[in-house]
Amino acid sequence: MEWVQNNPPALVGASATSINNAIFVFGGQYAMVQSPLSHEYSNDVYMLDSSSDTWMAASVSGALPVQRSHHAAASIKAPFAALPVAEHWKGFLDDLYSLDTVSMTWSAVHSFGQAIPASVPQECTRDNHASLWGDCFGSSFRRLTLQVIGSELFAGIESSILVRKVDAFDQIIRTGAETLQVFVAKDESLEHNDYISMSGTIIKRLEQGEVLFDLAFKVTFTSLDTQSKTTSVDSHPLVYAQGVDEETFQIIRSTTHLVRLQGNQSVCPAGYVLSLSSSLPAMGGCQFCGAGTYSVDPFLGGPGCIPCPVGGVCEGGGVNVSFPIGKWALEEGVYRLHSCPAGHYPVRDESRAVRDDCAPCAYGTYSVTWQLVNESSGCRTCPASVMCLGGGEIRAKRGFYIANAQGARRADSEQSQQATLVVYR
Repeated sequence: MEWVQNNPPALVGASATSINNAIFVFGGQYAMVQSPLSHEYSNDVYMLDSSSDTWMAASVSGALPVQRSHHAAASIKAPFAALPVAEHWKGFLDDLYSLDTVSMTWSAVHSFGQAIPASVPQECTRDNHASLWGDCFGSSFRRLTLQVIGSELFAGIESSILVRKVDAFDQIIRTGAETLQVFVAKDESLEHNDYISMSGTIIKRLEQGEVLFDLAFKVTFTSLDTQSKTTSVDSHPLVYAQGVDEETFQIIRSTTHLVRLQGNQSVCPAGYVLSLSSSLPAMGGCQFCGAGTYSVDPFLGGPGCIPCPVGGVCEGGGVNVSFPIGKWALEEGVYRLHSCPAGHYPVRDESRAVRDDCAPCAYGTYSVTWQLVNESSGCRTCPASVMCLGGGEIRAKRGFYIANAQGARRADSEQSQQATLVVYR
């Protein structure tokens, strides 16, 4: 056994055990970033002579424990016992070693009975006896994990991608604050995919070891059949995240993840249409129908969304269409007018659904019943005995009163098959 006067380097997670007038320091992770040993682990033993405040490094023999940090140790009578519980590439350990501090010889201790599961390092000494157990990990291994959130993902619509910096045991490294970038690859060679475009903030900084990207992917559609409502694409996005570790200055990268987008009849959600940049094959994605437009079928609308009909209200876009007046129904994915209430008449252009509307009867005309589109005769001229103010507002003139605003026949000279007013003098 030989002692050489030498101060220990800066260490993290080393154990320190007091034996007689000395303090024994074992293991730990080299803490100085500028050191060439940075992020490596130690299994050296140092002793501080408390009587002279002198550090010395020991020359040890025997069955040396592998390098590690964040372990527990205690003294049992004269020897020094250590239960190191973590090591940078093997992870959790529950091995036990003993160091004879007289001969400075290490030996492995073969314990019996039920092993204690790894947990937070603990040690206890009493009357020169000690019990110790525990776990921790010390890992210089760094990598990124990438998770695509959600099960229904659509071309052109933002998908949430969660990236985390973890160690060898998939535990988040909360000190991580690196700047990361998301890429789209053609295959595992990581060659860029020119048939997919990505939009959104692709460069972000880790916060507490994780960061969320909101990205949209437009893909190249190779076929599209509006009748059978089927689609096919050149490829789905294969994404990965990459950055430079701030501690080791090494590139850290996630594995690739396939973002499988919806296709065929479900290629876009309700309120969107599938928009392509050109004729096939073409890059495209789902386009939201804004205010003044709507969509109930992603294959309809041609190059864009369907314009809101004159008689509809499409303030929020999407599938949110309301009709203050009249009865409407979907015909082949397009809203069409079917009938109008009293005081209105239906306007419908079979070739242009956008013109559909329940128009109010003009001043001097009236209508007192619902009118179906295919049976409408429009508004009638107001009889001399009443005033028709338009839009269904009717008032009897002096000397007359309206007995039945829903009437079936008129009381003056004209006859009509249309439901009319019954007016009495």
